Amino acid sequence: MRYIAAANGAPQPVEDPSPPTAPELSPSSTSGTAASLETTTTILPPVAPPAPPPPSSHPPTMPPPPPPRRSLSATPPPCSELVISASAGETNTPAPQGRKGKGKGQAAVVGDENIPKWAADAHVTLLAGGGGEVWTKLVNLWWDYEKAARFLGPAKGKGTAIRPKEVSGWINCARTGGPSPAIIDVYSFASRWWAWWVEINPAWRARTGGVVMKRLAKEGEGDWGSVASTGPNGMLNILICLRWWYDALGGNEGGKAGWKEALEDVVWALERIW
Repeated sequence: MRYIAAANGAPQPVEDPSPPTAPELSPSSTSGTAASLETTTTILPPVAPPAPPPPSSHPPTMPPPPPPRRSLSATPPPCSELVISASAGETNTPAPQGRKGKGKGQAAVVGDENIPKWAADAHVTLLAGGGGEVWTKLVNLWWDYEKAARFLGPAKGKGTAIRPKEVSGWINCARTGGPSPAIIDVYSFASRWWAWWVEINPAWRARTGGVVMKRLAKEGEGDWGSVASTGPNGMLNILICLRWWYDALGGNEGGKAGWKEALEDVVWALERIW
């Protein structure tokens, strides 16, 4: 209770107002209030995945194909006796013009950049391992003869039915260099070479000697068309056999007499062909 001053100045008691009383909550209102205080779980709609990018106007880059597997076969692939030309499109063999002016016109000698690989490899193989001055002379004669013909030649060699079988194996190996073939019987190889050489020489060259070991007379003159040939199937086959023959002899100086006889006969022929 508190007092206030009256009009006459005498204090007059005044009751304090009562504090407001909170209303009682019924059970139903209490449960509703409690429910309003509970945490409400909100379920969000699922998020859609991002849209794929638009297709590119450029074609997809494909990985390079794997390299072909190398054949493990020990047998080399067959190699046909094809014409190997110094430039594309040339298939005919121009007639080489002789060094002694026997032909018409000037000899066509190509530059080193036009030498085919088979010829360059053969030149190295022929000169490897020595052979003497006469052998070097023969290789140089053959090389000049090939250059004059632009290293072109026929699609098939001369006398293939009778030539030594080692030549066919060499052709099937793409005429690659390397060691000479294993010649077990050098004298048998020499006999087969002589039979081949005599067979492909022109008929006007007189034959001498016996039936088995015929030789050719170094005399006469006529057409050399039966033996004159350039390109990978030409005179190269004759020379490569002489190279193998010499290598097979090794240190057998006595056996080199027959090889020198063959060498001199080929030189004699090529000097008249070219």
